[in-house]
Amino acid sequence: MPSDQLVDAKIILEAMAELKRRGTWTVLQELERAEPELAGFVFEEVSLLHTRLFKTGATPRQIKILQRQVQRMLAVAITSLSLAHRRLWEQKVERMPLLQCAMPDDDDAPDPPSK
Repeated sequence: MPSDQLVDAKIILEAMAELKRRGTWTVLQELERAEPELAGFVFEEVSLLHTRLFKTGATPRQIKILQRQVQRMLAVAITSLSLAHRRLWEQKVERMPLLQCAMPDDDDAPDPPSK
C-alpha cells in the first residue's frame, strides 16, 4: 500500500516531547473534545484491553503499566498524524498566493441569487 509519508521521525519525536511536557492524559482529553468519536473508540478499546489483561492473571501493577504504555502509544500516533496534517496544510497555504486562497475558481463560484 503506498504511503504519503507525512509522519517522519522528527514529528514523532515532537509528539513524544509534547506528551512528556503536557502529559498523556491532557492530550487524550483534548482529543476527546476535538474528535469525540475517535476518542470514544480509543477509550473503549483501552478499557477492553484492561479487562482482558485482568483475566490473564496479570497483577494490577502490570496492567497499569501496560495500559499507560498503550495510551502513550496511541497519543503519540494520533498527535504525530495531527502535527503532520497541520504542517501539510501550512505548506500548501504558504505556496499559494493569498488572493488565490481567498477567491474561488470560476467553476466553484456560487451562482448569483435569482430574484
